Amino acid sequence: MLNVQLLKKRINFVTIASLLFSKGVVFSLIVNYLPQPSQRATTTMSGLESYVNNTVSIITADGRNFVGTLKGFDQTVNIILDESHERVYSMTAGIEQVVLGLHIIRGDNVAIIGQLDESVDSKLDFSSIRGMPLEPVGCIFHPKGKSIICTVFRSCQSKNLQLTLGGLQNKQKMPLDAYDLYSELWRTVVINGQLEQLTAALKGCSTDSEIIRYIRQVVDEHGMLEFIKPKGDGKDESKAIACRKRGNECFHPKVRKYVKAVEHYNESIALAEANSETLAIAYANRSAVCFELQEYEACLENIRLARQNPYPENLLGKLAKREAECQNKLQSNGGAEVSEIREPKLSYKPNPSIPHVSDCLELKEDSQFGRYLVTNRNLSAGDVVIVEKPFSRLLAAQLRYLNCDYCHQDVFLSLIPCESCSFTMFCSEDCRKKANEGYHSVECPIIKDMHFLFTKVILMALRTTTMAISTFGGNLDELRLHIESIDESNLHPFKLDWTGISPQEVYSTIHVLATNQKQRTPGDLTQRAIYAIVMSEVLFGKSQRLNELCGDNESHRDLVRQLIFRHAQTAPVNMHSLMYMDYAPDADEEQFRQESLGCGSFPILSMINHSCAPNLVRVTLSSGCVAALINRPVKKGGQLFDNYGYHHCLDALTDRQSGLRAQYSFKCECEACRKNYPLYFSLKRIELPPNVVHPINNDEFERLREHDMQTALNKMPDYCRFINTFGGQYPCYDVSSVQEALLRCFQVIFATQTRKLKYKDLSSL
Repeated sequence: MLNVQLLKKRINFVTIASLLFSKGVVFSLIVNYLPQPSQRATTTMSGLESYVNNTVSIITADGRNFVGTLKGFDQTVNIILDESHERVYSMTAGIEQVVLGLHIIRGDNVAIIGQLDESVDSKLDFSSIRGMPLEPVGCIFHPKGKSIICTVFRSCQSKNLQLTLGGLQNKQKMPLDAYDLYSELWRTVVINGQLEQLTAALKGCSTDSEIIRYIRQVVDEHGMLEFIKPKGDGKDESKAIACRKRGNECFHPKVRKYVKAVEHYNESIALAEANSETLAIAYANRSAVCFELQEYEACLENIRLARQNPYPENLLGKLAKREAECQNKLQSNGGAEVSEIREPKLSYKPNPSIPHVSDCLELKEDSQFGRYLVTNRNLSAGDVVIVEKPFSRLLAAQLRYLNCDYCHQDVFLSLIPCESCSFTMFCSEDCRKKANEGYHSVECPIIKDMHFLFTKVILMALRTTTMAISTFGGNLDELRLHIESIDESNLHPFKLDWTGISPQEVYSTIHVLATNQKQRTPGDLTQRAIYAIVMSEVLFGKSQRLNELCGDNESHRDLVRQLIFRHAQTAPVNMHSLMYMDYAPDADEEQFRQESLGCGSFPILSMINHSCAPNLVRVTLSSGCVAALINRPVKKGGQLFDNYGYHHCLDALTDRQSGLRAQYSFKCECEACRKNYPLYFSLKRIELPPNVVHPINNDEFERLREHDMQTALNKMPDYCRFINTFGGQYPCYDVSSVQEALLRCFQVIFATQTRKLKYKDLSSL
């Protein structure tokens, strides 16, 4: 793994180079770092200096064009950020999303350029890209403003690198993901001078179906779908045994990484054939971990599951002994400990028609903001105004062997597998049944491939589509008629009675979420259409359940494509991340940190607009709902503002503006952008009155960082009081720091927590 911190300490800007293919043609850019002589990498790049002052042309994914001369590193970085940082790649051998940024190639070298988020980057594994081994050559760190990192690699298999990352020049049938396919198609369209023709054709399309049909013709013309090669999924005994062996290594008394051992055993369970000895042994091994973690009821359940399968007779004695020890422990301990689950309540009486929303919130609409929420009373820091359940949600792929795919609960000691695929597990038969009834029967054969082909945001288009289909009982004619009956201009969640709402009506509120289609560029529309084409082709090719529902009816298949296309537009704009508090005892600074649990679709929360200086925060609760917590005072009549990922405390104005424009298709004119609020460490300090003590002290905050529940309960009222008193002086360092402390209190008390914390004294995790 590349050590970013070490590389930061030895930076030397040496070469910025570009290679122009031809005027108006996509180019390859290499930014090279050569270590100091005493630290020089084994392989360096040379001969690029002559390219520094060349005129270059950048044509971005959405069709924008930059032509100019690269005179220095700052300019290069600015160009790349302005034009390209919206590109999100999945670039590992497996399924993990790696970096927000852009990869550009030249010859056998790769540059990965992206905004440096150390909380994420520290976990990135750049040892391979899509299975191809890479050798790090060096990196560049930009010391001004937003941290930028450019990491340069040399492939260990250089002859395949162009093909894998940036070109289909040889037309070999190598698998690509959906974004790669789009990139290749767009490059071909530009090089062949077909951009104006494509743009005109898209403008002439009056329906989503026509857009998809036209882009499909372009895709077929260039034979691009040949490069989408889904592998399918299923049980694999040899892989299951290998996973069990890795679990055994972690379980060893000298290692004691019990949580990691369970993760490997769970993968073994997911891969093992039903009613097999391999499955039985994996359950038995998991029971051994349960015993060491003093989870005796879970241990007994795993022993039962092991016996339910053909467990080796010569080992049955070990199970019997462990079972007896568990029963003795339970008798002496008085049963299993039941953990308390805290759920926040609305701070004001609920809306009579929308029980999960405070009655002080109202929906407004105008030409500037579209639909948005305002309050009809003064709100204070600490108020909870929404507690909403998602219509559809998707579990983060890295948690698939730790959490239930349906309810997302962290129950890794009791997960059971899908009976067909190796990618999903469930906490109970009930969740497995609900998942199959809701989405998994359609997704089961292809969900593993989908995680390779698409980012999680686009996967939400799949999940929302499959949930929509199941909501109408698989009746695609009924679903189409329902959609056609929706008055999109007049339907919104505040017009419905949620006390007796039907699942079909809930889907209506998701279906009408903003697509921003009129603001989308030809390149972006092409990209979304390709996602719909690729996703539907994989579905129709491998999902028996979907083929049963569609039959030979082409209008049914067209409806599926249209739904995916629509939700591929609504998802990036309206879907929200689900987060949990992870425990990482080996971390240098924060032992607890927010990590991705997944993402979900929310009819009410989606009505809240963005601000780079928000007045609320979202917190994912243990129940799976999401709460909206006011984090600074909002006056009567004021609008509620969420944050879509760009905050003035963390991101410079230019970065926020370009990022929001690229991802959400609007120019941000929030108070922070209009007044150019400073970054966090540049915020002013306020002079407190002599009788006021700042509510944060080092000892208490350290306990809060360690997730001490009593400290959180004691300090939360103090933090709210301080923000409500001095919130009018925002932006200032004092209020912002207390806002963060308030959020941490709320997370400690109410947020989804990792189960690992419970075992910190029993395991090396």
